[in-house]
Amino acid sequence: MDSKLHLDELLTEVKSRNPKMVLLQIPEGLKTNVVEVEDVFRAEGIPTITVLDPSFGACDIADHKAQLLGCDLLVHFGHSKMLHTGMPVIYWPVEFPLDEKMIPGTVTALKKESFFQTHKKVGIYVTIQFHLHVPEIKAQLEKAEFEVFVGMGDLKDGQILGCDVSARRDIEDKVDANLYFGDGYFHALAIAFASKKPTYQYNPFTLEIEDLAKYKEKYLRQRFGLIAQAKDAHSFAIILSTKKGQLRKALAMRMKTDLEAAGKRAYLVSMEHITPNALMGVDVDAYVNTSCSRIATDDFESYKKPMLTPVEIDILLGKRSAEDYVFDEIKHIGNKNVQ
Repeated sequence: MDSKLHLDELLTEVKSRNPKMVLLQIPEGLKTNVVEVEDVFRAEGIPTITVLDPSFGACDIADHKAQLLGCDLLVHFGHSKMLHTGMPVIYWPVEFPLDEKMIPGTVTALKKESFFQTHKKVGIYVTIQFHLHVPEIKAQLEKAEFEVFVGMGDLKDGQILGCDVSARRDIEDKVDANLYFGDGYFHALAIAFASKKPTYQYNPFTLEIEDLAKYKEKYLRQRFGLIAQAKDAHSFAIILSTKKGQLRKALAMRMKTDLEAAGKRAYLVSMEHITPNALMGVDVDAYVNTSCSRIATDDFESYKKPMLTPVEIDILLGKRSAEDYVFDEIKHIGNKNVQ
């Protein structure tokens, strides 16, 4: 068995629920494990069905599909609990194994960065794949005489999503800087925009540290370029997701009201998987994404027309200043999506 999946422990948890049939929801990165996982369940006489649709996070929970397929238990791999569901769910985070250089490399990287030679109060953040390692990261930094803070928001301690960096709230005023432990810039940039403090990223695979200021500036140039393109737009398609953790109907309705009050035409459209092809035939000048933040930020070049976030619409309409730009966050209070 693949040790990162801990299938023996998962089976123990599943058996305690005594399900008649289990739906397995597996993200793209674990598709190669589908047969392995199904075989383990089959050996125990537990019937399973695997969902092969893309899974973008715990916001994209397949509980309605489980019910439709006659399953009475859902196992959602790769993410931690984020919202309430309509049926029993086991959230099964997948740990990323680290080699012996990766965590000590954090100290080495910080000591090379001139900022940290005089600033020793650090807030650390991870995604769920690295959450298990937070105590060790903290211990290594404290051993090197850094003062380390781990915030607790609406998720696990120190854990963030690209759309939820609430872990910063109770440590923002205590730290000199933020340190994101992980690869990719989406999550780290979310902190950089939400916090007033400098934000750095330590990549455990390259053992390098980067100041995100330059990436923040590049991102802002791209986003304000799209806002400028949308200045002359007369019509907008406001996109509503049918994924329960991404559905923000009240926000979409406010966008429609605000755009129409500004003399624009606004149309509400809904879909589960948002793609450029799905929107190609819709005759509007620009789009407003109320779904997953990454659709507007990571894939914007794939769309023929400007794809803006609700924050950017507020800037476009003069309801928010450009200096007050922030990432589009989806609020989760008590693990329940509320906006």
